[in-house]
Amino acid sequence: MAMAAALPICFFGGLVAYVLADSGRESAWLEAQATAAQVAEKVSAELSSQQQVLQTLASSTALDRKDQPDLSAFYVEAARVKLAHPLWETVELVNLDGNQVMNLFRPIGQPLGRTADRESLQEVIRTGRPVVGGIGPVGSVSGRRLIAIRVPVDRSSEIRYVVSTLLEPSAVISLLRYAGAPKDWVGAVVDARGVVIASTSKD
Repeated sequence: MAMAAALPICFFGGLVAYVLADSGRESAWLEAQATAAQVAEKVSAELSSQQQVLQTLASSTALDRKDQPDLSAFYVEAARVKLAHPLWETVELVNLDGNQVMNLFRPIGQPLGRTADRESLQEVIRTGRPVVGGIGPVGSVSGRRLIAIRVPVDRSSEIRYVVSTLLEPSAVISLLRYAGAPKDWVGAVVDARGVVIASTSKD
């Protein structure tokens, strides 16, 4: 069954519903639907929690000065927050042109290039709201395809930057398991374009 979550689409296949006797299939299917809905809700809540942490980080006073943010101070704050969130690969700060101005993968002052997932960046800039992207292109710094969670850096109703954390696709599967996805189910998470981000197995 397909359902909306914090990621564009979550898909679960409940294996056990199809091996029950005919008389019990309908109730088993309803139970499987309810279980999938509960897991999707828990995953959404966890990703919302990640967004809230990023929003707190985006409110840092180190980013208050419009033209000269204190990147060194923000780097230290971001590194400290990342340590408390083991699923995070990095934290990046991106300007409205899509250029990275800070990324924990590199020391301050080193060249970083443009952020990989421009689509989710533009959505944050357009809506002024947090966004969970799909699996992005290969990053110029990470060299990997990662999933961005992005929030705007808003000062006086003006978006100045976007703060993002990046997750490995496998981290999404970890969230599914933490949320209580049954071990005998096979599940996959796909983005809005139908690209498989990650999948589970029966093992």
